Amino acid sequence: MRVIFYFITVFSFIFFGSCSSFKAPKLVSVNNVKLLSDTKDQITLETDLTVLNPNWFNISSSDVAFKIYLGDKYVGTADISDGFNLIKDDTSSIISTLIIEKSFLDSNFNIKDSVVVNVMGSSKVPYMQKYFYFEFDYKINLEDYFISLTNEIVKELDLKIKKVEVKNIDLMKINLEVSFNLNNLTKNEYEVTKLDINIYNSPSYSKIIGRTSIDDSFVIKADTLNVFKSNVNINTLSMGTALLSNTISKMNSFYIEVNSTINYKKLEIPVSIKKRLDYNPLTFEIMLNE
Repeated sequence: MRVIFYFITVFSFIFFGSCSSFKAPKLVSVNNVKLLSDTKDQITLETDLTVLNPNWFNISSSDVAFKIYLGDKYVGTADISDGFNLIKDDTSSIISTLIIEKSFLDSNFNIKDSVVVNVMGSSKVPYMQKYFYFEFDYKINLEDYFISLTNEIVKELDLKIKKVEVKNIDLMKINLEVSFNLNNLTKNEYEVTKLDINIYNSPSYSKIIGRTSIDDSFVIKADTLNVFKSNVNINTLSMGTALLSNTISKMNSFYIEVNSTINYKKLEIPVSIKKRLDYNPLTFEIMLNE
């Protein structure tokens, strides 16, 4: 009788203790966000999630459903196609796929908003051939995702200074024409909303001797090579004796910095370039230093 009572007590402790002491896993970090596809209605992202399992037992599940909300607004879904196995009292890496509705991106959201991922699933109870069901929420900062996403996009937006030419020289200024190539290697359309060009007289990039901006935004089509130009004036007085220095070596330099902003679905993606321009102070032939 005592043996039966002991067995029932242990059985109850394991069963109810395992369920009642269950602690929701914690999202530690979001890494390696990749853009998998971009259709008319949805954006699909793949990301690595680092998750802490604070329980004394492993949590394994292949039956998990995710829904993503911003307040009461439906944002999309998430999926872990291969299920997951969270090691007890440790962190584990999970590859997750997020499907975000474009109607959400077109709405009035802020990149600093947080979304709630509602997770529902089931897992085996330790030492038991039964399942318990769980439901809990993750809070995800959109900024964590979109900063990683914009870094991924920048890699596929190849902005280069193609050529710099002197168009005119007088006592007050030197007029330069700067030609750019922007190779959009993605399947997405972007808008260039800002492009500022600054010229400096030293590699410290501290004293500006010329500047200009492209005021009108323009669209970059998907999978296209785009060529555009801008003129910038250098104040010859601000250059002082540097303009005619190094005439013996027939080489002098100034420095160009380009800051642009590319917009994609309200995401402001900064792209910058810094280059040294070498010129002959006698002929003013310019060589773009790579």
